[in-house]
Amino acid sequence: MGVAVVALLLIAACPVDDEVEQKPADSAEPSRDFVVALSLAEVDGLTLAALASVELNFEGEVAIQVVDPSGTSRRTAYTAAERTHSAPVVGLRAGTAYQLRALARDGDGDYHASDWTEWTTGALPDGLADAEFAIGTASEADEGVTLFAPSPVYGSPQTPYVIGIDGEGQVVYYYDDPELYDVDDANRQLRVQDDGNIGLVLPEGFRAFDVLGRTRLAVSKPYVHHDALLMPSGNVLALVYDDHEVTDELTGETSIVRGDTVIEISPENETVWSWAAYDDLDPTRMGEYTEDFETAGFLDWTHANALDYDPATDRIMISMRNQNWVTMVDHATGELLSRVGPGGDYALQGGDWFHLQHGASLVDGGITVFDNGYDDAYHSRALHYRLDDGALTATESWVYDVTFYARTMGDVDLQPDGSYLVTVGTADVSDYGTDRRGFYRVDAEGAVLWSVLLTRSTMFEIFRADRTYWLFELDETEAAVP
Repeated sequence: MGVAVVALLLIAACPVDDEVEQKPADSAEPSRDFVVALSLAEVDGLTLAALASVELNFEGEVAIQVVDPSGTSRRTAYTAAERTHSAPVVGLRAGTAYQLRALARDGDGDYHASDWTEWTTGALPDGLADAEFAIGTASEADEGVTLFAPSPVYGSPQTPYVIGIDGEGQVVYYYDDPELYDVDDANRQLRVQDDGNIGLVLPEGFRAFDVLGRTRLAVSKPYVHHDALLMPSGNVLALVYDDHEVTDELTGETSIVRGDTVIEISPENETVWSWAAYDDLDPTRMGEYTEDFETAGFLDWTHANALDYDPATDRIMISMRNQNWVTMVDHATGELLSRVGPGGDYALQGGDWFHLQHGASLVDGGITVFDNGYDDAYHSRALHYRLDDGALTATESWVYDVTFYARTMGDVDLQPDGSYLVTVGTADVSDYGTDRRGFYRVDAEGAVLWSVLLTRSTMFEIFRADRTYWLFELDETEAAVP
């Protein structure tokens, strides 16, 4: 677009200074010696966003300040020092009039501002206009934005969106992804990357795009499924199916056994590293539910459904649902380091093991995991285990009882404030009378701080979700800028 810098940030709420709140949109005058010129443009297909362009007559950092009708003020992050800037403004509600201005910070740390400009957002697209997310619990304010890609329940209309909802259950972000049309895959895994881009697993591939939907990286490989992530190197780590013929030594019968391989893909779409479950695990060790998949023409041996990578230890984690294991692999050597779970390498010191898990993640000193459980007599749980890799012991250090059986999907993510985001994306509503699928923020003691229920979840399910905390508050100096 011919701009020098792009800021890729959501805006965060904070109280607006009285002087800013009471200032009419057209009364502020820019600094006499410093010119700050702001222009706003619509973004194709994104009615809840604006693209701000800022021109300075000096080298400066720029942020966009936004004031909503209630007087709440927010801003984007500051860009790098340039004269020409471009900054997407997202995190806005539909059909709302906002006041926007550019804040510029010069090399001496002094602030300068543009005139105020009014900006009114459009309506939600037809596919989202009737979406409802009901607040289930709100014992405290929730400042984050929950991002997810809904998966259509089989037979329901497609929902080709990446959606973000705020702490009041309002849609404040969406991206209409053309690659999600006519895709029946129920495992639409999404994660927010460290650079602010959004990563999404697509049929046989992975794509990272910015908040305006512009592709920043895309790779394509056959049989990619369930999970992929962007590594610090810029390569993509992905799960791919790996089918083998296996003969039973006792009966002589041959079956197709479906395993998993982890591959590392360069931005040039070359496979530069791989690890195969067949190389290190016993293909005759079948889980309780493996036989159920034989009618599909294969035995679903491992059913990997989650990946994670720890750059500090160069370790890769693979969650293997049908083995009831979370396995650890050394990225440098390709060596299988350990198997966490029942029948694995770690002795359980406290609590219970998980079964048929989803949403496993590496956290400092352990793992989090969504324990789906075996059957409808089971309460699904969100869990955090501490691992002692030297002593090979595991201890259940945190648990949240979902209070019902969630047969598939699910996610648990440890948040920066020590709480957990628990995603319960699927359940048999008829078993419970009310629909309790949704997102739950749970504190370290297991108390629900905030939750949003998916009131249209008979039409879609949620495989995994992620939180973004791109939060930047105004300080008193900025609020007082004339």
